[in-house]
Amino acid sequence: MVAETSDFSESRGMNRSLPRALVLIAVLVCLLLACKRKEQGGSGSVGDRAAKLKPDAKKRLEQLAALAPKVKAEAAVSSDKPVSVKLSRKTVAILGEQWLTDPNRSASSEELKFDNTLLSLCKHGTEGEPKSADDLRYLEDCVALETVAVVRQRSLERPRIKMKSKSYDSGQLKADVLVFELATAKLLGAYDLHVSNDPELKLPAGDQSEKDWLGLAMADLVVNAQSKVEEKLGIKL
Repeated sequence: MVAETSDFSESRGMNRSLPRALVLIAVLVCLLLACKRKEQGGSGSVGDRAAKLKPDAKKRLEQLAALAPKVKAEAAVSSDKPVSVKLSRKTVAILGEQWLTDPNRSASSEELKFDNTLLSLCKHGTEGEPKSADDLRYLEDCVALETVAVVRQRSLERPRIKMKSKSYDSGQLKADVLVFELATAKLLGAYDLHVSNDPELKLPAGDQSEKDWLGLAMADLVVNAQSKVEEKLGIKL
């Protein structure tokens, strides 16, 4: 009798645990199916979110383009007029004057290539169909922009390449930096910018041409100018 009772109790316990196991299995199956659907529908999800971001991203590009005549009309900057508000690196774009209306334009030989990669990718994202999380992030970062520092070149002395000694003499850039609030096109501040390469730079060994060395030297000048602008804006890392 005792044995029969024990067997009956075990049987009831198994009967109770069986539905629980089935429920757990069902939950796991649902989770796996949901994950699979999410993976399969990821591009659609990105597309939906991108569609919501595109109008604001296009608006940012339009706001930049609208600044072109204002930048051209501003008087030359003789001394710094610092921005009175604290700027965030994530919400500031630094861009050359000539790239306001077209973030993807090519630089001429008489100007530094002061483009902005984020804005270039943003324009690409508004014109195409974003397919990845990175594409979506470019649109999000573009929409988050609130301020633009426009570098208006006054004069450029290109670096002079010395092929025999594999070195070059410093180049010089003089420019105005005009800082605008994008939403209102209000001029927030202005800076006098004067930068150069290091006084004497050695070129790496190799068989590059003089044109290649000049490109390297010009790129170095852009990096120095970018760093100086960030320093003036208080957003340098």
